[in-house]
Amino acid sequence: LENIPQNLYSMDVEYKLARCLHPHQVYVMLNGMKGVGKDVEINQDYSEPASCEVKFEDFQTALQAYNWIRTGADGTVGEGNNVTLLGGDCQLHWFRTPQDGMKYWTRELNF
Repeated sequence: LENIPQNLYSMDVEYKLARCLHPHQVYVMLNGMKGVGKDVEINQDYSEPASCEVKFEDFQTALQAYNWIRTGADGTVGEGNNVTLLGGDCQLHWFRTPQDGMKYWTRELNF
């Protein structure tokens, strides 16, 4: 998930994902968010992530969860990669965008 709205804490993101996936008996817990956002001394629950990576135990679960997150808890499918689940311009990608992703598109990388 990328471009998570700035007004969401990591516990808000986890809660919204849990509400979406819980009816399908898929449970999530965010980890590694401590020190992300404005107040780096605050614990993980109150960090403000701009993006996060969600991992699943197998491909089938990941594929189904991708579709459930895209559809959202209310059944609304966002346009393109946009996800209505978290609000704003949040985007869902199958794979995380590489750190040098823009260099590829602007042709600054030499292969």
